Amino acid sequence: MKNRRIIVFRYSFIHCNSCVDTIIKLVDSFAKEVGKDKILIVSQYANYRDYRNYVRINRIKLPIYDIRDSILADCIIDKPYMFVLDDDMVCNNFYVPHKEAPDLVNQYLQMVKRIIQ
Repeated sequence: MKNRRIIVFRYSFIHCNSCVDTIIKLVDSFAKEVGKDKILIVSQYANYRDYRNYVRINRIKLPIYDIRDSILADCIIDKPYMFVLDDDMVCNNFYVPHKEAPDLVNQYLQMVKRIIQ
């Protein structure tokens, strides 16, 4: 499969809720430009009920995959982050977004848009 590059956004239930909410809204808007198949959101919640409540309350349309029981759950970065996963399953273009700088998040998304399309 050629050019199956995607943007991955990873966060955890222990991260700042308002930070994650802000970034998910930006990513959701971005998905409308590039297509949902170019975005992968992974997270971990204490339990399925917390996950479902979060998705329902925030009206999240993009799928969020629970990585609670995977090797990704033990990531050493203790903040939400994004990266591009390329055709060879190599992670690159890492970015740690900040809710206080939504313009920078949008600039990052526009930069990686050229990479994933």
